[in-house]
This record gives sequence, structure tokens and C-alpha cells, in this order.
Amino acid sequence: MNELGVKKHTLKLYLKTYWNDPGLAFWRAKEAELLSLATLAHPSLNLGCGPGFFTENLLSVMAFMKGKPIPAFCFGVEKEILLCRQAAMKKHAYRQVVAADISSLGFKDQSFKLVLSNCVLEHVKNIDNCLFEVARIISHNGEFIFTVVTSHFGKDCFWPTIFRKFGLSRLESIWINKIDKALVHYNKKDIQWWKESLKKYGFTVTEAIPYLNPAQLLTWNVLFSLARIKLYRYNLAGIMNFIKKSLGERGGNIFIDMVSKLAFFLIWPLYRNDKSGDGCALLIVAKKNNDFKTLLNK
Repeated sequence: MNELGVKKHTLKLYLKTYWNDPGLAFWRAKEAELLSLATLAHPSLNLGCGPGFFTENLLSVMAFMKGKPIPAFCFGVEKEILLCRQAAMKKHAYRQVVAADISSLGFKDQSFKLVLSNCVLEHVKNIDNCLFEVARIISHNGEFIFTVVTSHFGKDCFWPTIFRKFGLSRLESIWINKIDKALVHYNKKDIQWWKESLKKYGFTVTEAIPYLNPAQLLTWNVLFSLARIKLYRYNLAGIMNFIKKSLGERGGNIFIDMVSKLAFFLIWPLYRNDKSGDGCALLIVAKKNNDFKTLLNK
């Protein structure tokens, strides 16, 4: 399967899933595009699985690339009960979904060969407890694959770029702090910080890939903001959802199909632009090179 074909398939799939939030679809499609290149070893765990939409689509992209079905994750873990129930319905994504805190997982030592976490660790307040737990449950030579945002996330957004251009550094800082608070960001770190932090828990970073260059982040920022524009009491995403519901099941499905196809037509030229840039996010692959008992004895 050629690279361009995979890109198109991935973007279309996520636009269909997040049809009333093209910014989220854009971001998730980029993550899936990178994560689809990973090899999923089992037993496997998806940490912070949310409602399961992302992983269900990710496995679909992998199946599209390889021309065969991809086995579901052995476990999905999510703290919120409602999200757990939603994820549990994704039978192609998870064999079992468990409600647990990310810093106290409850699995036996060295239970998994792979732990995958997408866009979660930047939101974890006590990151050391989380990394300790991941190190405990991953077997020797197992892999921890995850995506996180970096400090470039705020700096390369639309308004901070404008403020910086006109020397308004105070307004730039205020905006970045505001968006970080809204999105609950605790760990916007660079690759060196992650390498040092993971090393403390017996991991060696084997790969680190930046993604979402400044032009793509700007695209995400505009799309994300558009979906949240308030028209009287409701934002645009909410209005689109109301229209879909008012059309009934068949009409609603036709509406979703039309909206997602229009979004693809508009977004595709920007999505395919993978010119080099620092990237506001990282895909990190870390291999466990010490067993957990060795870590405890250090």
C-alpha cells in the first residue's frame, strides 16, 4: 500500500468519526498515521483508552495497510467509568476494558509486552507515578509507545505567533497559559527530558519522531476554533449535531457523509504537507532494558 493511499484512507476514516470536529480528526489522523507503523506485540495494553474511537480506527488503518485483520488489544484502561463503558463496546479494539487510575493499574508485574498510550501523558499530573507503574507492568525487552505534545504546541499556535511577531511577549505567555489550563497540560517536555525520565525507570528511547509541523498546527488551531465558535447559545459542532439528529437515522448518515467528504476536500492539501519542521508533538518508542526487581534494588 503506497504512503499517499494510507494518508488519504486515514484522514477520511477520522473525519467520518469526528465529523463535527475536523480539528480533532486532523490531529488524531496524524497520530494514527505514525502509530500504524508500529508492531503490536501481545499481551498488550492501551493506556488511557478513552471511548475507544481512536484505537478502533487505528487498528482499521493497520488492517488497511497490511491487508489482514489486526488482533485487538488485550486490555484498555480508562479512569472514567462512562468512557470505559463506551470503549467496552469496541470489541474489535479491546478484549477487555478496565476502570483504573493510570498511577495504580493493578496488573501483575511484567504482564505486558507492549503498552501504548496516545496523547495522554501530557495530562498526567504525577508523571513519575505513572512511569513507575508502566515500568512495573512491562516485561523485559517490552516496548512503551506513546505520543505527547511538546513546548512547541503553545508557541506555534495562531495567536502566540501573531503576538510574537509584534513583540507582545506578555500576551503570548497569557494565551499559552490559558490554553494549557483549558487542555489540562502538565508535561509539555522535549525529547531530552523524556529520555532522562524514562531512563530512571529502565527504559531506553529507541525512536523519537516529531510530528505536526508549524503549518499543520496552524491548520489544526483554525479548525479546532471554528468548531467551537458560538452562535447564540450553541457552538458550530453542537449545531451540526442538532441538524444530524433532526434528519433521522438515514438522513443523518447522509449528512455525516456529505460533511466528512467536504471536510476532506478542504483539508487534504494541508494535511498532506509533511515538510520538515520541529513538530509540536512527539511519537516516542522506548524499550524496557531492566526488569522491575532490578529497578527496585537501585
